[in-house]
Formats: sequence, C-alpha cells, structure tokens
Amino acid sequence: MADSISKTLHGLLAADASIVALVGDRISPYLRNSPDAADFPAIVYELQTTDIETTSLGDIGRCTTGVRVSALSRDYETADVIAAAVLATLPGYADSTDCIAKISPVSVEHTSEVPYDGSQDLIYITTTNIRVFHAEAI
Repeated sequence: MADSISKTLHGLLAADASIVALVGDRISPYLRNSPDAADFPAIVYELQTTDIETTSLGDIGRCTTGVRVSALSRDYETADVIAAAVLATLPGYADSTDCIAKISPVSVEHTSEVPYDGSQDLIYITTTNIRVFHAEAI
C-alpha cells in the first residue's frame, strides 16, 4: 500500500511540466542528503501516519495517509514557488482505479536548515502537508 502511494505521488510530481522545470528529476522519497550543492532545488516527500477508520464491529473502513511534500532550495522564494506548483498539481487528484481515491491539502510550513554540504547558504524548506484518501481499505 505505502509503496503504491509513494510511486503514484512520485509519478504525479514527475509528470508535471512546471515541477520538472523547477527541480528536474530531483524528486525523492524520505531523504535527500548529498554533498553536491547542485542537488537543489529538489522535492522530498514522506508518508506519515496512516489512519484506519473502523466500524463499531471492528470492520476496516476508510483509510487515509498523511504525506509531507517538502520543497528544498537555497533561496526562500524558489522553495515557495515549488510548493505552489505542488499545490497546483496534487490536490484534487482522484482516480478510482488507482490506490489513491483523492488528495486534499492540509497545511503549509516554512522552515530552514543549516547546510550539510559545506555551503554557507541555508536550505529553505516549504512543506505542503496533504491527506491521501485510499481507494480501498487496507
């Protein structure tokens, strides 16, 4: 299930021309840690907790997974532009034949990190938190 959601999200992001124009093929799950400063800008996505709704009889109903899609850049503005492209691409996606029934935005966060590659430039991160509604129960 998680693998299917991850592959679908990667496919949606990598298929969007505006996202590819901004980050190229630098879209990856969970971690982007490279000593090469050319690895920016980039997108990293992480599947968080999957919530499982059950009936009073214990039958499994709807499942949803929280996902963090982070835009990483050496400047604040580019991170925000990438996050806006993510918000234009993912929310509203629905495909009953796929593992994802619907994607809804939840929130946007702005942070920064100290560089890990020897650069003096901060890494700016704009994270879009989304909720993925599963097409089927687990």
